[in-house]
Amino acid sequence: MPTPTTSKKLISQKRAPVTQIKDTNVTRAIQQIYSDLNEIINTVNSSEIDVEKVEGEKSGRAGNIRITERPYTDSDGIQTSTYFIEGKTREGWVTTSPLEFIKNWDGAYETPAKVFTRGLKVNGGAVEINKDMEDFNFSVGSEVSGNIIKVDAENNRVGIGTSSPMTILDVDGALRVQKGAELTIASGAITVTHSLHKIDTENDAGSDILETINGGNGDGQILIISTAASSRDVTAKDNDGNLVLNGDFVMDNYWDTLTLMYNNSKWMEIARSNNV
Repeated sequence: MPTPTTSKKLISQKRAPVTQIKDTNVTRAIQQIYSDLNEIINTVNSSEIDVEKVEGEKSGRAGNIRITERPYTDSDGIQTSTYFIEGKTREGWVTTSPLEFIKNWDGAYETPAKVFTRGLKVNGGAVEINKDMEDFNFSVGSEVSGNIIKVDAENNRVGIGTSSPMTILDVDGALRVQKGAELTIASGAITVTHSLHKIDTENDAGSDILETINGGNGDGQILIISTAASSRDVTAKDNDGNLVLNGDFVMDNYWDTLTLMYNNSKWMEIARSNNV
């Protein structure tokens, strides 16, 4: 008489309890957590793992996810320890297959790299790449391009849109400078936060004088300023504060611009555009 077989107990999928939650960001976060948990459940259901035999704590709430370190024997029979993702269900803790490590430069880890199909996100801590300053390149790609960002560690270069950066920063594509908030002169001074700003007069006066620009963060910083309105003139004064110009410059047209570079605590004029 054949020996009866015992079917493995399967774990049911879990549905996120979000019907009463109005905050869409919270809803998405909970749904993502439950999606990750259901992936773990699918892994367990399709593997040899039996939930009734899973080791570990019996405490914890259903839906919790954790990473634990456990003894592990690799394919070469070498006993070591590695990390597992575990998810808590009403039946107990369930465990995925062991996390696989990215191969180290000296070949210490020979298992293939773990592929994260939904990307990798780290919260609450810094991410360091090539901390020991070896010649290890780093790149980021997308569905349409493999060259969004390329770090050439050997030559100390960064490429955006190119896999072969030729300078310390090499951009293959359009470059945009985001405009900062409109700044109002106060006692002849403004404080910049971006590389592009519109400047308005104090109390919307018909004209005002700009003598000092604060916010310079380092030599070589570029700044472009212009008046906020053709009806309110802004005069950039040469050498009255920290501006080094080719004479005073009156910006009395909306399209007038003054381009400056920060150097040794001064803003030096690079170019001006005087439009009528």
